[in-house]
Amino acid sequence: MATDRGSGKGGQPPGPGFRAAAVAHRCDGTTDELRCDLAAAYPPEAGLTRWLRTFRLVRGADDDERIEIGDAWDCSAPPGSLALHLLAGGDVALANGGGRAVVSPSAGHVG
Repeated sequence: MATDRGSGKGGQPPGPGFRAAAVAHRCDGTTDELRCDLAAAYPPEAGLTRWLRTFRLVRGADDDERIEIGDAWDCSAPPGSLALHLLAGGDVALANGGGRAVVSPSAGHVG
């Protein structure tokens, strides 16, 4: 599985037939969460059976506000290659083997 659109080897093709499924939002006052399954956004040769992505905006006390991006996926077979490209502004911390990124405002950020 590759995420390079131009590769023709399992990257995400353009068009409405290749979009996220099971999109859901939740809000509890301190956290907004958007969850979706990205597997349908890729062609069958990518081998994805599930790719759950979660975006979470956490509004915390004591300057603990942050955005969390989580990925969990299942493939029908081990991928030959895997590349994830995320663009985020701020300080990024990877956790859980890199499958989870926590982005915090850069030092000196004025809110």
